[in-house]
Amino acid sequence: MGQTLREEAAARLVATVHSLVATAQRAIYEHAVTIAGEQPIHILRSFDALGVPVDELCARLGLTRSGLGGPGTRVSRVLFDTLFLAAAEMTGDPLLGMRAGMAKTPADLLFFLSASQRTLGEALREFARLFRVVGASMRASVEVRGATAWLHVSDTAPGQPEALRHELEYLAGQLVQYLALATRGACRPTEIRFAHPPAGPTVEYERILGVPVRFRSEAFQIGLSAVDLDTAVVTANADIARMTREAAQQQLEAAESGSFRARVELALRRRIQQDADHSREGVAALLATSVGTLKRRLSEENCSFRDVRDDVRRAVAEEMLARTEKSVSEIAALLDFADAASFGKAFRRWTGANPRDFRARKRSG
Repeated sequence: MGQTLREEAAARLVATVHSLVATAQRAIYEHAVTIAGEQPIHILRSFDALGVPVDELCARLGLTRSGLGGPGTRVSRVLFDTLFLAAAEMTGDPLLGMRAGMAKTPADLLFFLSASQRTLGEALREFARLFRVVGASMRASVEVRGATAWLHVSDTAPGQPEALRHELEYLAGQLVQYLALATRGACRPTEIRFAHPPAGPTVEYERILGVPVRFRSEAFQIGLSAVDLDTAVVTANADIARMTREAAQQQLEAAESGSFRARVELALRRRIQQDADHSREGVAALLATSVGTLKRRLSEENCSFRDVRDDVRRAVAEEMLARTEKSVSEIAALLDFADAASFGKAFRRWTGANPRDFRARKRSG
């Protein structure tokens, strides 16, 4: 009897996954509830580390890695849910999400933002404030109750319950790793609470995460000693904190605006920062689209690639002149001008000032 029930449950799970795969293939980039494209990239890397056959998984979902991870790229929540469910079905591992969370060091934008703050309290509050970068429906907050500080994470539009369980257990693993890395092991959670029931023995959860775990709580929360909020972050860096905060804010604004122009602007900034090709072709490749589609979608928003690139180059030029020690020639090269003279001519057209006078004015006050 027990075996029959388990077989029926497994069959229902397989049917659910197959249904979700079909839905994901129809609406990978159009679903109303979206997730940042870099999140599936990190998850696939974690699956790689666990030995999950990722190429087979991607083929099954009609997914290519090149279509993920570009600046401002959003993927449907359906795809995100299906990624975990299909991988769990393939491996037969009910704790796959948590194992994936512990398999690879966090490496997304919010991790670098958090890792560059002065104290753990500042890091967690910045993480919470900008957590919507991860997903359109994701929210986080930090609350101190007595001797314990709680990081609370919720999803205002949760998808499949089983997929959400994997996703939150994955996040728990990533946050456990972050706390250890940011404080060189000085701070660790006092407790992790999940709203869902366990998918395996509680002792296995506690063995993998290394902290006490509770289930069927009112929400997903990670607790730590309130005094730990004042702990210095060992990787603190004010310049990186500023840059990552600005990048996260830009991604958030682009995601919430629904503007294709905003995505192109992010892509141009990324290519400039990497000293890479920021022509139409280079930007289209980064956004996993064609030059024709790039032109059409910008035209629908009453702008052209030339206009957008001009605006971004001006903004980046002003930022570099005001905030960095790069020479005018170096900035000209990064912005793809033939020489400093060509850059100077463009800069005077943009601002009415030459680059050196602009820098001197900004430095003086």
